[in-house]
Amino acid sequence: MNPNTALTNSSNNVNLYKLSNANNQQWKLNDDTKGNKILVSKSNSTCIDLPYSNTANGTNVQTYTCNNQNNQKFLN
Repeated sequence: MNPNTALTNSSNNVNLYKLSNANNQQWKLNDDTKGNKILVSKSNSTCIDLPYSNTANGTNVQTYTCNNQNNQKFLN
């Protein structure tokens, strides 16, 4: 993904780039009803997501349509 291009759909890989303060590098930290944290992209309102709830070392981190599932919730 070009670091100058905002996220436009789901299933984008999350990558590290030099800070540019663009919306595709900004996140909102939301709480669910149990106090877990959900990271939501400011550019397209998708959530940080662990595919198939995989927590093994080396798991790809992606953005995906927010769906309130545990693989998008992080402990406080």
